[in-house]
Amino acid sequence: MKNNKKLFTAMLLSTVIAGSANAGINGNATETFTWSGTVPAKPISNSIVITSITSAALDNGKLNFSKDGDLIGSTSINFKVQKVADVGNAPVDFTAEELSTTNLSYKVLSFQSEGSKSGLNDNLGIATQYYALNSGSEVLQLNTSVPMPANNVQLALGKSTFSTNATNKPVQGEVVTVQAVIMVEADII
Repeated sequence: MKNNKKLFTAMLLSTVIAGSANAGINGNATETFTWSGTVPAKPISNSIVITSITSAALDNGKLNFSKDGDLIGSTSINFKVQKVADVGNAPVDFTAEELSTTNLSYKVLSFQSEGSKSGLNDNLGIATQYYALNSGSEVLQLNTSVPMPANNVQLALGKSTFSTNATNKPVQGEVVTVQAVIMVEADII
């Protein structure tokens, strides 16, 4: 009986201590987990493909925001163009001779940003767009061809010159996705 009384006292005391340790904690926490991906295009014979220069995937860029929603920066996504001789063969780099006789260019076919609170926004460079797509020091525009080297194109996001009037500036707690569809063209000289 004496042992049971000690056991009951120890259990009661541990319950009171555990309850008082949690008494100051109040509220809840919420976080959004996001997965996204792109199905790659199927290569065809005598064609070109866009491949990542690094081990990072082409659909894995990161955006950094301040607490008030200002875009601080983004990771760069680097790509190159390779050729595919036959379906089933791995893509290979262009030779120096092939590069001397091939004009490569790329252009942005579409550009969208979507925020969990601000909704879907299209059109790179319009006066309501918060984001700009940059390649080096150049700000890219929709459907405008840009000459490119085959070995390294670096894309990053920044704020557009219209960012102060933008309708899609993110707010606290918002989940943002920005997607650009890029087409590369190869013309043999």
